[in-house]
Amino acid sequence: MFKGIALLVLLGVAGAAAQGPVVSKKDLVTAITDNKQLSELLKYASQYPAIVATLTNLGSGTVLAPNNAAFAALIKAATAAGVELDKATVEKVLKYHVITEGSFLKAGLSDGQELQTAAGVPITVSYNDGKLVWKGVGNSANDLREMKVGNIAVHIIDAVLLPIELPTPAPEPAPEPTPEGNTYPDLVDFATSNNLTELIGAVQASGLLDEVVSFNGTVFAPTNEAFEAALAALGIGAAPELTKSLKTAIAVVLSYHLVPEKVTALQDGMMLTTVQGEPLEVVVKGDKVYIKDSTGAEAEVLQADLAGDAAAYIINKVLLPEALASLLGGGAPAPAPTPASSASTLASAAAVAGSLLAAAMLL
Repeated sequence: MFKGIALLVLLGVAGAAAQGPVVSKKDLVTAITDNKQLSELLKYASQYPAIVATLTNLGSGTVLAPNNAAFAALIKAATAAGVELDKATVEKVLKYHVITEGSFLKAGLSDGQELQTAAGVPITVSYNDGKLVWKGVGNSANDLREMKVGNIAVHIIDAVLLPIELPTPAPEPAPEPTPEGNTYPDLVDFATSNNLTELIGAVQASGLLDEVVSFNGTVFAPTNEAFEAALAALGIGAAPELTKSLKTAIAVVLSYHLVPEKVTALQDGMMLTTVQGEPLEVVVKGDKVYIKDSTGAEAEVLQADLAGDAAAYIINKVLLPEALASLLGGGAPAPAPTPASSASTLASAAAVAGSLLAAAMLL
């Protein structure tokens, strides 16, 4: 008999709880203080005497109480958007959670209803699949639980509602892309591993191994076949007389294959300033990448690697600058030009380039 009565009592209490809000006999400030989920709300509210006074003296109204996770999310979002949560902003945000025009429980709210807040900015009531959602200016919050504290309706919500819109955070910079090939300790190992014997011979003949190994820009490395085809096209034999004009021409050509900047991602339309001074253009056609020289000829990128601190690309043609035509045509040869900025570095690179190509084409 006793068990039956106890069961009926329990069922009656459970049914009442399911049908309506939890009713607290505490005052509002004590009810918030005693709820461990609302410790962050209490921490922030206690810093503002005006907020404490509003909550203490609120005889009737509605309070939206963000839980601790909601405040953690707010701080993260504000940091990402570069918004400083100064005292004036936080106070306005807290006031945005106090509705003074009435005590509203779920049963008394309708979809689309607007309620005025102590911040002077309204909040909109919305129902999503039967679930109550509070819509602020800058975001929305789901209603997790409601309770009645005297004549005050308290709704625990999962987000801090914002009376303003936070700026859209700037996207994080993408990590620097790297070529999808291999990684070599230096350019010499790169040339050796890829059987670029013309470049290997140039390094051995020039005595500039240290300079080549330490180059940290971008290198376009023609294949052996590309060098042979270039010599044939220019009408130069395998062992030409190394005249002053030819030396200058060789220096110009090789320096045209060097870019002081390390470029690890070749994108369509990109213009690259070379050590020689004339530009190269990146052309992307489908899944293939080409390097267009000043004459309009295009060399296909066959392989992209990292070689020490340099980006190294194997190409199937020798790139030719416009200046080469005048140099091979006779007359007093002009020295290989270098850009005005970083003149010493580029001049050094041009010297290396000249020695490398000279040795490579005469071996």
